[in-house]
Amino acid sequence: MYHKYKGGIIMTTGVGGYGYSFVLVLFILLVIVIGWC
Repeated sequence: MYHKYKGGIIMTTGVGGYGYSFVLVLFILLVIVIGWC
């Protein structure tokens, strides 16, 4: 919480790391969908 200056990565990892992994999976799915089209 004190490391807000480091950006959104600290914010997302603040949720036990689940927030960051969710964004990562979402990004991978987006890349797969774009690559599939």
